[in-house]
Amino acid sequence: MMYPFSGIIVRFEDAQPNTTDSKDHHPKADLHVNLWDLRGGHYLDLGMMIHNIQRVGKVVIDLPWTLRHGSVIDLGGKLDNEKLLTAVFNESVSYRSASSENIAHVTLGSGESETKFTLLRLSANGIELEEIVAGDYSLTRVNISIPKEVKSTSETEIMDRAYMRLRFRDVPRAVFITEFHPKDRNLLSSSSITHLLDLRVNVRRGVPDEILLHDPTLKFPKISKIHVFVIVSRDTELPFHSENYKGCRSLEDEAIWNYYLGLPGVSNRQDETIKGYLGYQWSASGKNENQSVKDLVALGRFVRTASSTMKSYKFVALMLWLGAFGSAIWSVIHSGFIATRGSNLHFIESVYAEILSYPWMLWMIFLSVPVLIIHVDAQSARNLLTWAKQNARRLKNNLDRWWGQF
Repeated sequence: MMYPFSGIIVRFEDAQPNTTDSKDHHPKADLHVNLWDLRGGHYLDLGMMIHNIQRVGKVVIDLPWTLRHGSVIDLGGKLDNEKLLTAVFNESVSYRSASSENIAHVTLGSGESETKFTLLRLSANGIELEEIVAGDYSLTRVNISIPKEVKSTSETEIMDRAYMRLRFRDVPRAVFITEFHPKDRNLLSSSSITHLLDLRVNVRRGVPDEILLHDPTLKFPKISKIHVFVIVSRDTELPFHSENYKGCRSLEDEAIWNYYLGLPGVSNRQDETIKGYLGYQWSASGKNENQSVKDLVALGRFVRTASSTMKSYKFVALMLWLGAFGSAIWSVIHSGFIATRGSNLHFIESVYAEILSYPWMLWMIFLSVPVLIIHVDAQSARNLLTWAKQNARRLKNNLDRWWGQF
């Protein structure tokens, strides 16, 4: 495994650590995780609806890979219109800017189901990256400071709920998705590729102690809801999934989502749009307002059929080459049988003589074996080459020691 764990850890630092803890004041949160598995890049969006924001001094996110500076983007400034907020929350939204540039006021729903919160816009100085070494692994801790406006404004002017949303760019795909290819894929015109998704939110199991015990002031929040939304290509199927899977849907309002992601024009894919993708959702929540959920594991086996015009051409060329090679072998064997009739030649000797009479056939047989091995299973060919190099080096060292004795 290239990474120590396949998930994210979200914790809070209490702004009032000496205050008597109670269920009314303990920080609570809803977590929204979006994993974008796009052809032009891989992104992880993390949204946090924080209750009792006055009690939170700092938000800390631990990631199992090394994050470069500039790879963390605050999306609060991008969520600046009602259409986009409606698409993100899948509810009707009322948006109102505040006097401060760092906050905005948002209302979800209407009537009795109405929910008000403050949308936070984080400054670059409010996001700090810290490297943590855990054995052979290098991980990243993201420290997020709560804007001063949230703490300095009176309760009547600001809601007690606040929402922040971050994007982590350049996410190594192997952290959450493991890809499996059939070994005979190079012999086929099409093959099935399996993508194993394993995304864990606040799962403690398997997380290094350097993360969990690094700072005792950090606490896991009481989580009301966890939503994981994984966006993959439309030509992918999900034959297996873990519990808490809710379903699949397409992303409506294509233009809105393209704007949110920066499509088209992301990375080197100038023609890519969200229309070619589907979203798969896993969710977990407490049975009532007084119950919380500890963590969530989004596990699924995605299967995609890989085929292309080039693979079809390669398949036809391989079949023609194998046909020609088999015909040549049969010609040699058949000639060997004929040559042994009425003569004292052994069958093997006659076949060998037949091959020598056609040098091109000898070269064809000599080159065909390694070419076929490389084409069928390149990894085994590389392993065989590595083994040959190691033994050649070992033989050379033994000869050098033997020669040095004289």
